[in-house]
Amino acid sequence: MAHLPERLGRYLSTREEWIFLGLIAAFSLQRVTTTTWTALLLIAGRLCLELAPILIFKYLQPRLQKTWPHRRLRLLQALVFLIYPATLVLIDLTPPRTAHFLSSEGDILLAVVVVEALLLLNHGFLQAKRLKTGVYRFGFDRAVLLALLVAALYAAALLVSDLPAWQRGDGVGATFDFAQVWRHFTLFLAWALQLFGLSLGGFALYWLHRHVLVKQVLARAGLVVYGLALATTVVLCYPVLTQLAMLLPVWHMGAVTPAELGPFSARYGLAVAALLVLTLPVILTLQWQSKINEVNALEKERMRTELALLKQQINPHFLFNTLNNLYALTLKRSDQAPEMVLQLADLMRYVVYKGREAQVALADEVAYLRDYMALYRLRLHHAPRLELDLTVPDEAPTIAPLLLIVLVENAFKHGVEPAAGAAELQLSLEATPTRIRFTCRNSVAPDAAAESGGVGLTNLKRRLALLYPNRHELSLREHETWFSAALVLWSAEDRRADEGNGPWEGDAP
Repeated sequence: MAHLPERLGRYLSTREEWIFLGLIAAFSLQRVTTTTWTALLLIAGRLCLELAPILIFKYLQPRLQKTWPHRRLRLLQALVFLIYPATLVLIDLTPPRTAHFLSSEGDILLAVVVVEALLLLNHGFLQAKRLKTGVYRFGFDRAVLLALLVAALYAAALLVSDLPAWQRGDGVGATFDFAQVWRHFTLFLAWALQLFGLSLGGFALYWLHRHVLVKQVLARAGLVVYGLALATTVVLCYPVLTQLAMLLPVWHMGAVTPAELGPFSARYGLAVAALLVLTLPVILTLQWQSKINEVNALEKERMRTELALLKQQINPHFLFNTLNNLYALTLKRSDQAPEMVLQLADLMRYVVYKGREAQVALADEVAYLRDYMALYRLRLHHAPRLELDLTVPDEAPTIAPLLLIVLVENAFKHGVEPAAGAAELQLSLEATPTRIRFTCRNSVAPDAAAESGGVGLTNLKRRLALLYPNRHELSLREHETWFSAALVLWSAEDRRADEGNGPWEGDAP
């Protein structure tokens, strides 16, 4: 249940077929002339069949965007949203009008074209970093539910307290009669539960508005898609909620004139729309205040994390041992000494300068790993067997500095260095324009297997949570004789990851 708002919000933000299904529902409600659900479903089903090419295109569009050339996709889009609707209209415009298609009157077809144009415009704005509004989280759902429960009890108590006047149609007073409530306690509970049930419909709309429409859709897809999602929510929810409310006896109390079309009446839709619109300022205001506190807390946490990172960037033990090895090489006048000095200088330069940047080239991070391993091998009494596949493609994305080194340090410290005999270390790197996968696997001495971890991995997990929220996966696997770590990072532009298809297809860390 905790992941439901996120999953639903991700679907509404990354898919678009639901928008056109909402249009079909709206025009079906506008065309229905009876109070039966069968009539409504028949109209909606016929419109779905007539607009099937549009629905199929929107369903396949994310996949086509990855496999088809841009011009070919736009040509198909024009065929589906311009030529096909025009064909439907022209067929039924031939005199005498035959009315083969419900959609040929043009209203729903025009709405489809306009909505698709808005989506294209919204996509262009989002690419330009416009119209994207951040929203923030706050928590008072329990307080809202409690308030609704108290209000239901209060209203039920008023009704029961002035029951004779209510039964005569004289209205309800504003005073309690506890004796009357006690005498009709069963009736009081029944009305309270029914009134609370009615208010739960409003709470469900508030919950959907807050956790899905505002928090997920508005934040991910911008104002245009949010507005369309809001309208679709009204269209889809109000007939169902109204029908459920009409099943409760308390709904029929009073002198309210029944709507002509029952649960399909537009006045109930206007009431639901008004509820959603009125709750928006309250949600944004409270979330803004919560965001201020969250930003302050995150800023303090970021400062603490940066300080801890500076302390962890250079392992003093590694640095001192490297300097001792360098001193020994200079005494022997070894030819390796100048190269070692250069590698150490590059190592320090990268940490001091590159380590402060938000993003660095992946090739620079890999070069830093190679310098680190070259220096570390000089201080080992036994040469480990290395298997390196660290090729960086030209289109590789950037990466936050000093992330991969934590896994390599952990492999040397807990795997390669304690090994009395031959040790193995395997490093592999795969990169696409939007993804990075780094795998580190090292042998572990039996007596050191329990230590194949440490503070470094804990700090790495915290840094990943701050730098790549919902855009990373760190998999650790431990065995008696080996330890492996697989880190996958993906960018915000990787739609496949955002749609929840996993970090890397076909992989098993």
